[in-house]
Amino acid sequence: MIFEYCPNCKAYRGFKRHFTIWTLILVCLTWGAWILALPFYPKRCIVCGMLYDEARKINKKRKQKEQQQENNENLNITPEK
Repeated sequence: MIFEYCPNCKAYRGFKRHFTIWTLILVCLTWGAWILALPFYPKRCIVCGMLYDEARKINKKRKQKEQQQENNENLNITPEK
């Protein structure tokens, strides 16, 4: 499980792969071959279901925006003479 800030929940949550009964059925129907597909299941927020990759993209944009605002604030501050 990976812990990351979930923009949907607005809190730090765990992200993990979620397997259902249909996963088990597919594994049985394909005589176990479907097990090879399990590592490619997307990681999702355990509360709201948001994809981990989407959360990372949003968090990256948010951090870039915060850094840019901080840089702009630092540029506007000039020492008085």
